[in-house]
Amino acid sequence: MIFYVKKAIDAPIFLTSEKKRPTFTVVLAVPPSGPVQCSESAMINGYRSMWILVMFDLPTDTKKARRDYAQFRKHLLEDGFTRTQFSVYSRFTMSREEAEKHVGRVKTWLPPDGEVRILCCTDKQFEKMYVFFGKIRRKEPSPWQQLTFF
Repeated sequence: MIFYVKKAIDAPIFLTSEKKRPTFTVVLAVPPSGPVQCSESAMINGYRSMWILVMFDLPTDTKKARRDYAQFRKHLLEDGFTRTQFSVYSRFTMSREEAEKHVGRVKTWLPPDGEVRILCCTDKQFEKMYVFFGKIRRKEPSPWQQLTFF
């Protein structure tokens, strides 16, 4: 993945991905006192970072139901979720607290009809997922490349 660096005068540096999705911004700012030392507990931990899976089955039989479906899906995409399968969207978060924040947002977008399930699991659990294309098991391409700055 290629990253472009944008810098404004007297502003922090922003790294943005070249693809439209997943879109994320990393802010690098050095305080006036100098660089801050990162402790080992502050680094990315596969047992602390979480994946949120939103699985839904929504009706599309009426015009209003289709509008509700499209609105719910649009909210998921705007919040950084990516489509894993039809009606299954996933999002990576750095902690349980951040995952709970996004789950709370999804709860506010629930349409009046249909079924929505939300599953949270650690990054270590998520990487053990079996993915099959037909009868052949292939390694799934990694949806995220994690950046760590020290």
